[in-house]
Amino acid sequence: SNFTLQGKATADVSLTVVYPEAPEPGLYRIDLVGLDVDNAITYPLSVYLHVLDIPEFRVEYDYTVVPVHPANPTNLTVRVYNDGNTKIGYDLFLQAPAGWSAGFTDLSNDPGATSGSTGLIAKGGQMDVSMQFTPPQVSTAAGTPRTVTLTAISQTEPSQTWEVDIPLEAYVYNSPQFNAACIKPEDGTLLLMFSSPILE
Repeated sequence: SNFTLQGKATADVSLTVVYPEAPEPGLYRIDLVGLDVDNAITYPLSVYLHVLDIPEFRVEYDYTVVPVHPANPTNLTVRVYNDGNTKIGYDLFLQAPAGWSAGFTDLSNDPGATSGSTGLIAKGGQMDVSMQFTPPQVSTAAGTPRTVTLTAISQTEPSQTWEVDIPLEAYVYNSPQFNAACIKPEDGTLLLMFSSPILE
């Protein structure tokens, strides 16, 4: 950039730094040179950039909609990724739909807890996180949609928060229980009636 300045005049200079990916945390120096064209004098300048821990959370699982049993607990394992610029840990929280319960099975000493920590995950690393969804005592009708919310908060300063909705849907299943009734025989015929509660 070129500027024509009078005595004691100032001008703003814009500096753009381009990098292919988030740099690792640390202090970076950018050297600049100012040239006084009229007097052929150079003025070296240095600009310092302090790059902090930059978290980036991502989660994947093998379903578009997670099929869940309408009467029994359902287990799900998700893959948690750290796409940040260094090793970073994340605090995870689960919020279940009304009447349901949701908890982690391997993130704390208390299986079924609704919160837990991943510990530090390497840059570009991944870890499996297991969770369990338990329906209410009253069986949920098949096809009923529900949503569990997974919240992740980075263990950085400042922290960042992500919310991921995990859609659930109760599926049809055959109950091993059945009811039987006997109707009074007529003309030597005995009629038995069986029914099985299939949730649909």
